[in-house]
Amino acid sequence: MARLVVEASTRADDGMDLVRVETFESRSPRDSPPNRNSRERRKRWVADLKALRIAPLAEPFDGPALLSGRAAAVFSMRFWGIASKDTASAAKPKGKRSPKK
Repeated sequence: MARLVVEASTRADDGMDLVRVETFESRSPRDSPPNRNSRERRKRWVADLKALRIAPLAEPFDGPALLSGRAAAVFSMRFWGIASKDTASAAKPKGKRSPKK
Protein backbone atom coordinates (compact mmCIF):
# COMPACT_ATOMS: atom_id res chain seq x y z
CA MET A 1 0.00 0.00 0.00
CA ALA A 2 1.18 3.53 -0.73
CA ARG A 3 -0.13 6.76 0.76
CA LEU A 4 0.81 10.28 -0.24
CA VAL A 5 -0.34 13.16 1.96
CA VAL A 6 -0.01 16.66 0.55
CA GLU A 7 -0.53 19.66 2.83
CA ALA A 8 -0.40 23.37 2.08
CA SER A 9 -0.85 26.01 4.75
CA THR A 10 -0.53 29.72 5.36
CA ARG A 11 -1.66 32.25 7.94
CA ALA A 12 -3.92 35.20 7.18
CA ASP A 13 -3.13 38.69 8.46
CA ASP A 14 -5.78 38.28 11.17
CA GLY A 15 -3.95 35.19 12.51
CA MET A 16 -6.29 32.53 11.11
CA ASP A 17 -4.51 29.38 9.94
CA LEU A 18 -5.54 28.27 6.46
CA VAL A 19 -4.82 24.65 5.54
CA ARG A 20 -5.48 22.39 2.56
CA VAL A 21 -4.80 18.65 2.85
CA GLU A 22 -5.38 15.83 0.40
CA THR A 23 -4.52 12.18 0.76
CA PHE A 24 -3.86 9.84 -2.15
CA GLU A 25 -3.90 6.10 -1.54
CA SER A 26 -3.11 3.19 -3.85
CA ARG A 27 -2.32 -0.50 -3.67
CA SER A 28 1.26 0.15 -4.71
CA PRO A 29 3.49 3.11 -5.59
CA ARG A 30 3.06 2.21 -9.28
CA ASP A 31 -0.70 2.86 -9.01
CA SER A 32 -0.32 6.28 -7.37
CA PRO A 33 -1.77 9.32 -9.16
CA PRO A 34 0.38 10.78 -11.92
CA ASN A 35 2.80 13.42 -10.71
CA ARG A 36 1.47 15.94 -13.26
CA ASN A 37 -2.03 15.65 -11.81
CA SER A 38 -0.83 16.27 -8.26
CA ARG A 39 1.22 19.29 -9.44
CA GLU A 40 -1.91 20.81 -10.97
CA ARG A 41 -3.81 20.28 -7.74
CA ARG A 42 -1.02 21.85 -5.68
CA LYS A 43 -1.04 24.90 -7.96
CA ARG A 44 -4.81 25.19 -7.48
CA TRP A 45 -4.39 24.91 -3.68
CA VAL A 46 -1.77 27.64 -3.66
CA ALA A 47 -4.08 29.91 -5.68
CA ASP A 48 -7.00 29.11 -3.33
CA LEU A 49 -4.92 29.79 -0.22
CA LYS A 50 -3.60 33.06 -1.64
CA ALA A 51 -7.18 34.16 -2.38
CA LEU A 52 -8.35 33.15 1.11
CA ARG A 53 -5.43 34.96 2.70
CA ILE A 54 -6.45 38.30 1.21
CA ALA A 55 -10.23 37.71 1.37
CA PRO A 56 -12.20 40.18 3.51
CA LEU A 57 -13.39 39.01 6.90
CA ALA A 58 -16.89 37.57 6.99
CA GLU A 59 -19.53 39.61 8.79
CA PRO A 60 -20.73 38.10 12.07
CA PHE A 61 -24.02 36.26 11.65
CA ASP A 62 -26.81 36.52 14.19
CA GLY A 63 -29.68 34.39 13.01
CA PRO A 64 -31.02 30.88 12.70
CA ALA A 65 -28.63 28.02 12.10
CA LEU A 66 -29.18 24.64 10.53
CA LEU A 67 -27.63 21.80 12.47
CA SER A 68 -26.89 18.39 11.05
CA GLY A 69 -25.48 15.11 12.19
CA ARG A 70 -24.37 14.78 15.79
CA ALA A 71 -24.75 18.50 16.53
CA ALA A 72 -28.46 18.33 15.69
CA ALA A 73 -28.93 15.25 17.86
CA VAL A 74 -27.14 16.75 20.86
CA PHE A 75 -29.01 20.05 20.55
CA SER A 76 -32.38 18.31 20.22
CA MET A 77 -31.70 16.01 23.16
CA ARG A 78 -30.64 18.87 25.41
CA PHE A 79 -33.44 21.19 24.35
CA TRP A 80 -36.26 18.66 24.37
CA GLY A 81 -34.86 16.88 27.43
CA ILE A 82 -34.86 20.10 29.43
CA ALA A 83 -38.26 21.10 28.09
CA SER A 84 -39.79 17.72 29.02
CA LYS A 85 -38.29 17.92 32.54
CA ASP A 86 -39.74 21.40 32.98
CA THR A 87 -43.12 20.23 31.71
CA ALA A 88 -43.09 17.20 34.00
CA SER A 89 -42.18 19.27 37.04
CA ALA A 90 -44.81 21.89 36.13
CA ALA A 91 -47.48 19.19 35.96
CA LYS A 92 -46.85 18.18 39.58
CA PRO A 93 -48.86 20.25 42.05
CA LYS A 94 -46.78 22.53 44.21
CA GLY A 95 -47.56 23.90 47.62
CA LYS A 96 -49.48 22.15 50.36
CA ARG A 97 -49.94 18.43 50.22
CA SER A 98 -53.38 17.01 50.51
CA PRO A 99 -53.94 15.04 53.71
CA LYS A 100 -53.67 11.29 53.50
CA LYS A 101 -56.89 9.37 53.87
